[in-house]
Amino acid sequence: MKTNALLCALLATVGLAACGTMGTSGTPGSGGTTGTMAISPKDDCGNTINPRDDFCSGNVCTIAVEVVIGTDGKCEVLVGIPTLKVFKGNNDVILHWWLAQGSNFEFRSESGDYTVPIIFKDQSDPYVKDQFSPSYVMAGSKAVRITDKNTYGGSAHPFGYKVKVYKKGTNDSLISKDPAIVNDF
Repeated sequence: MKTNALLCALLATVGLAACGTMGTSGTPGSGGTTGTMAISPKDDCGNTINPRDDFCSGNVCTIAVEVVIGTDGKCEVLVGIPTLKVFKGNNDVILHWWLAQGSNFEFRSESGDYTVPIIFKDQSDPYVKDQFSPSYVMAGSKAVRITDKNTYGGSAHPFGYKVKVYKKGTNDSLISKDPAIVNDF
C-alpha cells in the first residue's frame, strides 16, 4: 500500500515538472501586454499536449491548444504545433485549433476579422488577408478554424500568430506566445 502511494506521488511530481518545462508563457488581457496571467492552476492547468507532426499535408490540419502550469506556477497557453509547415501546393487547407472538452477555457469571437482568437502578429502583412480567411469559432467554443489558401508562391513564408483563450464564465484571458504557420514549405 505504501509502495503504491509513493509511486503515485512520484509520478505526480514528475508529471508536474514536465508540464512546467513545456512551451512558452501566455499574455493576459485584451490588448497584448506580455507575461502570464494569475489564473490559479487548480482552475484548469496541468494538462499536457501530445506532440503532433509539424507539417500539414492533408485538407484539414488539427492543432491542440492546452492551458498548463508554467515554470512560474501560473497558467500558460501551449499550442501543440509550434511551427506548422504547410506543403507547397496544398491549397485551401482548413486549420483547426481545438481545446479538450473538459477544459475550463474557451475560444471567443471578438470584433475584427483577423484579431481573435487567432491573432496574426503582423496585421500589416498584405499576405495575411490574402492567404487566410477570418477565424470562425465553432459551436461549443472549443474549436476555431481558418482556411489557409497557401497560394503565396515562391519560397516559404512564415506567419507568426497567437491564440487567445478565455476562462469560462469570466473575462480572464490568456494568449499563447509565438507559434507560426509557414506556407509553401
